[in-house]
Amino acid sequence: MARTLVTRWTNTASWYEARENYGFLKMIPDEAWNQKLVSEVWEAHARVHDLKTASIEWKDSALALEDLFGHLSYSKPPPSDSTTEDDIPF
Repeated sequence: MARTLVTRWTNTASWYEARENYGFLKMIPDEAWNQKLVSEVWEAHARVHDLKTASIEWKDSALALEDLFGHLSYSKPPPSDSTTEDDIPF
């Protein structure tokens, strides 16, 4: 069930769906979470539509996710370093 709900979150396409799908993430019991699932949730947050600015439960979605995962032993993945030599503007 956790896999299905995380997949639903990663396919979020609107602010309304972000709020609804966050509610489903909250239903996942602590013992069902693992580092892979937590990472997928954060990666989707970083790339999917308006999740960066969506207000979920009256707070920024990043803060809501930090609240959701704060007590778990799994961590937020570090930002990917996509800088290459071609990214240098000169």
